Amino acid sequence: MSDEPHFSKEWLERLRSILPEYRGYAEQASRREQDALYRQYVSDRLSGLLAPLEALIGERAQAGQVIEVLPLERVRERVRALIGELRAPDYGATAFFNERPVDETVLDLLYQYDLVLAEQMRIVQAQLEELRAHPPEDFLLAAERLEATVLALEAEFKSRCEVIRHWM
Repeated sequence: MSDEPHFSKEWLERLRSILPEYRGYAEQASRREQDALYRQYVSDRLSGLLAPLEALIGERAQAGQVIEVLPLERVRERVRALIGELRAPDYGATAFFNERPVDETVLDLLYQYDLVLAEQMRIVQAQLEELRAHPPEDFLLAAERLEATVLALEAEFKSRCEVIRHWM
């Protein structure tokens, strides 16, 4: 073990400010439950984006801005796919959920992933709201930025899954 400080408690407190019932992964008995709780939280936020996204796609299509609809449709498909992955992650039979204690550095990493995912969700929501409320002059560029943010969110979730899947 290194002498470097661990920040699990700090990360955990920040996560509890977002999701008060979140208790973290330190206790083996509740790891699956806490993982499911957090994934449900992110999944619910993503699901809440689908109706506004559909409305925006419809508005842009009605306005004849078909080229602007393309990145929005890709966002919709990525969001739907990510919701499915969140609801049923492909962890396999991972050691993370067994009785062994989890090293503080692993906890730090998982809590950081969870915080980054929450922040990226906030950014995706803000970008979508801005597109709907105040369509920018360069709508296509803004829609592509939204797509890039969703792709980053997806990549973070997949990286988080890898940490859980390969934890030893």
